[in-house]
Amino acid sequence: MLKRHPAMFKAATLLIALLMLACGSDGEEASRAAFENSGTGGSLPQGHPPIETGALPTGHGESPVSVAGVAWTVPAGWEDAGSRSMRVATYTIRTNREGTAECAVFYFGSGQGGDVQANIDRWVNQFEQADGTPSSERAKTARSEQSGWPLTTVDVSGAYNGGMGSTPTGQSSQPGYRMIGAIVEGPEGPVFFKLTGPEAVVESSTAHFQSLLESLRPAGAM
Repeated sequence: MLKRHPAMFKAATLLIALLMLACGSDGEEASRAAFENSGTGGSLPQGHPPIETGALPTGHGESPVSVAGVAWTVPAGWEDAGSRSMRVATYTIRTNREGTAECAVFYFGSGQGGDVQANIDRWVNQFEQADGTPSSERAKTARSEQSGWPLTTVDVSGAYNGGMGSTPTGQSSQPGYRMIGAIVEGPEGPVFFKLTGPEAVVESSTAHFQSLLESLRPAGAM
């Protein structure tokens, strides 16, 4: 039998793993494991994209998703942008002409995040009206139940300042924006859903947002 050379064996192991990478997530996991154990000292072949530890999402693309005992189904066409600071999830909604909106999901912990009305008031106050009318006089609020949990929704339009004094574009506010927010009082505390963007995009996404709310159910339930 031919004697196996350690360096050749390591190179062959890495090559097989990299080929498996192109075949999907199982290959990617194998590629990472082989790479980390190959003794190459963390060096990849020239021109190969890096393999980042922890870069693979957990449960990405699965539906439904859940937090704090509350599960929901992500509407078709909504892009999962992942979690961010203070956010459980962020979904991007794109249209061909009107622009982009996003739906942010928040959960701060049991007994955290403030009461429902305080959050509704804060969201509404993130909008300004051109004629100076208080946005609270234009906002539409409704209360109902979903899966036995209290559900409060609010719908408001105007110039949006995000509650932070300025927008990511550097403007003091974004005119022509709309927000549809929802707060479900789940078994482990309130979960917040906030769809925000240009009015035309939010309008075209209203049915999808409603379907998300109607899908709210206990985690683990079909």
